[in-house]
Amino acid sequence: MSNKKSKISNLRNLGPVSEELLNSIEIYTIEDIKETTPVVIFHLLKSMGHNVTLNFVYAMQGAIMDLHYLEIPEEMKFELKQEIERID
Repeated sequence: MSNKKSKISNLRNLGPVSEELLNSIEIYTIEDIKETTPVVIFHLLKSMGHNVTLNFVYAMQGAIMDLHYLEIPEEMKFELKQEIERID
């Protein structure tokens, strides 16, 4: 396993199940989430057959911003949703 593996489950909004999902696509750190982006991660996991939701995107964005996912500004949530729909 990669030596850059860290406890994603220690990040805000993300627990052991999220960590396992993210690790399955070589996402091990908050930096990996930032570089790959929550929207791209969402689509990668969806394409692999995982049942991920918009709330998971918000959870990752909240982890990046160190906010509870419910505290993410509505405008940002709207933009994330729009970006997901553009890629679909």
